[in-house]
Amino acid sequence: KSSRPLIINGGTGVPIKLLEVAEVLADLYGSSSEIFLTNDFRIGDVLGAYANTEKSQLLLGYKPEMSLTDGLKTYAKWFQDARG
Repeated sequence: KSSRPLIINGGTGVPIKLLEVAEVLADLYGSSSEIFLTNDFRIGDVLGAYANTEKSQLLLGYKPEMSLTDGLKTYAKWFQDARG
């Protein structure tokens, strides 16, 4: 038995562009700020990633029930309600 902690990803398992996340958040918070991506990447920058949920599915029976966009909408509403 390993004494190392078990790391399990939670997420949708579906790739999403950073620009899409920024647009959703801007819309949710009523921001009219310009979203600008420079595309000036540095050596070692991660250009794309998403959660691999295979382990969480296998060990926990985890299955995403909403998209990241819907999750961000739910979070934004909770955050706004919590602030009063």
